[in-house]
Amino acid sequence: MSGALLDFIAACVVMGVGIGTDVAIATALRAKQLCNYKVALLWILGVSLTHTLFPMFGYLTTYFSIQIFPMLTPIVGIVAFLCISHFLYNEFKELGSSGDSNDGNETQFLVSFALILAVSWDALWSGPAKSAQVIGWSELMIWGSFILVGIMVAVSA
Repeated sequence: MSGALLDFIAACVVMGVGIGTDVAIATALRAKQLCNYKVALLWILGVSLTHTLFPMFGYLTTYFSIQIFPMLTPIVGIVAFLCISHFLYNEFKELGSSGDSNDGNETQFLVSFALILAVSWDALWSGPAKSAQVIGWSELMIWGSFILVGIMVAVSA
C-alpha cells in the first residue's frame, strides 16, 4: 500500500511540476501587470482554478463518453487531437503576428480573464491524458490528484 501511495504522490508531483512550470513562466512574463494586489490575486486564483477544474472537466468528459459510447473511443481521440491541433495552430499564428492587442479600451479584468483562459486552455486537454495515469487508483486518489496538482499550480503562480 505504501508503494501505491508513493507512486500516487510521485505522479501528482511530476504532473504538478509540469503544469506549474507553465503557470510560473506565464506569471513571470506577466509580472509587471501584477503589481496591484487584486490583479495578482485574480491571476493566482484564476490560473489555479482553471488548472484544477479544466483537467477535471476534460477527464470526466472523456471518461463518461467512453463509458456510455465505447464504440466512439477512436472518435474521442480524433476530436481531442483536432482540438489540440487547433489550439497549437492558433498559438503559433499568434506568435507570428507582431501586433499589440492591448489597445487601452479593455479593462484590466478582461485582460486578466483572457490571459487566464489563454494560459489554461491546454489544461482542458490534459484531462483525457490523465486517464492513462490513473489506472488502478481509487476514486479518492483520482479526485485528490486534481486538488494536489491545483495546489502546486497555486504555489507556482
